[in-house]
Amino acid sequence: MRLMLFREFREGWRSFRLPGLLLLAMFFAILEPPAQKYMGVILEMFAEGMVIELPPVSSEAAFLQFAGDLNSMVLIASIIVTMGIVAREKNNGLTEWFLTRPVSRKTYILSKATYLVVTTCLIVALSSLVCAFYTHTLIGPLDPMGVFLAIVIICTQLLLPLMLTLAVSAITGVAGVAAGAGIMALFLMSSFDWLMSRSQIDWLPLQLNRWLPGALEGSSSPSLWIAVGLSWVLILLLIVITQADFARREV
Repeated sequence: MRLMLFREFREGWRSFRLPGLLLLAMFFAILEPPAQKYMGVILEMFAEGMVIELPPVSSEAAFLQFAGDLNSMVLIASIIVTMGIVAREKNNGLTEWFLTRPVSRKTYILSKATYLVVTTCLIVALSSLVCAFYTHTLIGPLDPMGVFLAIVIICTQLLLPLMLTLAVSAITGVAGVAAGAGIMALFLMSSFDWLMSRSQIDWLPLQLNRWLPGALEGSSSPSLWIAVGLSWVLILLLIVITQADFARREV
């Protein structure tokens, strides 16, 4: 397991997939604070003779905009990178080669799932800390506990479609189908959150986004932790289903 996990990290770094995603997240972390603070000035540059007055931007609003970038642009890029995590190796014969060595099918899938969890949490945590620090220097401070809660929520949100992408990549062996499944999951998560926005139910896994504004202020509730816990149950369930299907499927 340790050697397979090390191999995943080495391959992700050598192929520039891991540094590329980190740089993309860092780009938005550095972009959003000044973009939000100077939005009025930027708009006035394109509106000749007009004075545009916007309400003062808050630190929480700038960070929420960055969180939206992570949950859209960075997530889509991560899905594209992840879509071939198994399918690509199946097609070029690497999967069969690994399984002829002392590597079990369970270890093969578990190493890839662990790699996704670790790298996703690492990218989100590092870029969020950079955004929080830049926001603090440019606009104002953020609650440290709020930033921590936001990192937990964002990591959980990103891992749900990424684990589905891994599962479909392993089950079908077709990278395009895996990418479609991940992007469809992203769309369904956004649609479900919008449909349930006026509902009294607030503890479902697909409703994590509604907790971000309050979490940034350092507040949480049992419903938030229930939603996070159920989301991780789904993530683990996807890993178990992928392992079970991969164990009985011809490579």
